[in-house]
This record gives sequence, structure tokens and C-alpha cells, in this order.
Amino acid sequence: MITLSSARSLLLGGAFLALTSGGAAAQTATDNSPKFQFVPYVRLDAGYAFSDKAGGNIVTGSGFGNDFGKGFAGGGGIGVKLAKSGALTVRFDVTGATTPSLSSTHTGSLTDGTAIAARVKADNTTILGNLYADIDTGWAITPFIGVAVASAHNKVKTLTFTNAAGAFGQVLGSSTTATAWSVTAGGSYPVTTNLIIDLGYRYTDAGSISTGTSFTDLTLRSPKTYTLDNPIASKLKFNQVYLSARISF
Repeated sequence: MITLSSARSLLLGGAFLALTSGGAAAQTATDNSPKFQFVPYVRLDAGYAFSDKAGGNIVTGSGFGNDFGKGFAGGGGIGVKLAKSGALTVRFDVTGATTPSLSSTHTGSLTDGTAIAARVKADNTTILGNLYADIDTGWAITPFIGVAVASAHNKVKTLTFTNAAGAFGQVLGSSTTATAWSVTAGGSYPVTTNLIIDLGYRYTDAGSISTGTSFTDLTLRSPKTYTLDNPIASKLKFNQVYLSARISF
């Protein structure tokens, strides 16, 4: 059975092999010297994202524990085709991507066995610098691979902890900015000379996401706020299947 982690390893390995073998194949062609281009384009993206499990334990504060859920992902950007060498075409774009409505319930138990839960709502906005290689196979669909470095803005809303009796505490939400990276692979289909449709998969490590350090005890007649030693923090990693329309000029 192929897991997500093994699929990502295959994706990275395939990206390297495609670049190296594609370059070698290009060198055996009649003329493999790079032909520099400047073909600008805009792109619009829409897709569906689902997050990896965060790790840790939300009860002890060592992490969020469960995954952050799934939801719509969208974005867009501008780019340019840079060069063609044999079977490879290199392009670069800058995109903004957002996953605005991740949500899931995280559960655990106290040392006395009392079950508690917290609804975690998070969102992510990422600015990515993407470098792609389109691999001309002679088919109607052109495979592509890509890598990106990015800046991610991750936000988690205030957590409300509940037990059988109701809400008993809140941890203030927070926003963080982190360095991120992603890998992607997919296929492109030219609808017209100037319109290309991409169907792809992207894995993104968006860096750290964390709460604030203010805890409010709601069991008191007059709720009292305390300062936690550390925020609840985990890595935000998610998978995305997306459809993109590229319009060139």
C-alpha cells in the first residue's frame, strides 16, 4: 500500500529523475542548446486541500494532535516561460494561495480520565516562488514537475475547550509567519494556443502554526486569564489537488 509519505518520496525522486533523464535525452537530440523565451502568463487556481496529522497532544499542550481538517483552496499569480532545451521547458511564477477554512475537532483526556475536546479552526495564506519543468513527451498531455520556496501566514482562531459539562477554558488564537516549501507534479493540456489547463498535486510544508499564551478559566464566576508557559504549536502540512488555468500573452 502506498502511503502519502512514500508518494511524496516518489514525487521527489521522480522530479530528479525526470530532470536528469530529460536533460540527457535532450542532449541526444539534434539541437539541445537552450532557447531562451519570454512568454508571460497569468494563472487562476482552485482545488481541495487536506492536512496531515499535526502530532503532539492538545490536552498537554505539546501539539494540536489531530489534523487540521480539509477545505477549499484557491489562488492565482503571474509567471513566464523562460527557456526550452530539448524536451524540457522551464517556467517560473509567483502565486498567492489560500486555504481559508480548515477545521477539525481535537480530543483528549485529563489525568483523571475526563474527556475534553477543542474545535480547531485555522487558515493559511502562502506566497510561493515556483520553478517548473514541463516535459514534452509528444502526447496531448504534458507532464510537469515543480518546486517552490514560500512565505506562509498561518492563523489559528481562539480554542474553546469543552467537557461533558460544557465550556471550561479558552486559549487565545494567534498568527505566525513562517518559511515554507512545496513540491508539485501533474499534467497540462492545451485548450488553445493561449489557454492551458493544469491538473496537479501539491504537497506543502507551511511551517509552524501556534496559539497565543493566554488561557482563560471559564469555570469561575468571573473568568480569570493566566499566561501559559508555551503556546500550543505544531507544523502545518497539507496536500492539495488543484485545477489551474494558464492564459499566456
